[in-house]
Amino acid sequence: MNDRISDDELIVRLKELGTFYHLNSDSDEKDYRFTLNLHDMHTPYNGYNDFTLNDDASFSVGGYTTTIDINVIEERHYNYDVGLCSYGFAVTELDELRKLISIVYGSNFSVELQRIDVGWVRYEVKLSMLKCHNEYDLEINIRALRHIIVQILNQVKLQGSF
Repeated sequence: MNDRISDDELIVRLKELGTFYHLNSDSDEKDYRFTLNLHDMHTPYNGYNDFTLNDDASFSVGGYTTTIDINVIEERHYNYDVGLCSYGFAVTELDELRKLISIVYGSNFSVELQRIDVGWVRYEVKLSMLKCHNEYDLEINIRALRHIIVQILNQVKLQGSF
């Protein structure tokens, strides 16, 4: 049995980084989707990509709002998974794909590429889930993921999102 903190404590601990809009600690079914706060970055957005920063601090590229995925694992040797896997970036140019990979390179996150069959070269890029052993690991990796996302938005010419 793991000794993770309560949902209410998790909400408070991660409040600076974002919001669990769909998490109700009284409900039997839990929804740990986490809307990431990009307003509070040390690296400001430079306007390179056309995206919208929503009132809830999530962002939309090509019309889709994104949230990061946090899975709470029961009775395992780790407590959480965190990643950007239900959402992906679309990239069409090789140089832009190289930039994206170089941004993620050296971090704890892995890049997943999937070719999209649309009649021209286009890839969907996702950041896979990362195992976190405790709330401290979760918080550190959310901060790293937030930094990676802003760097991608600042440096990589995206062709939308999924």
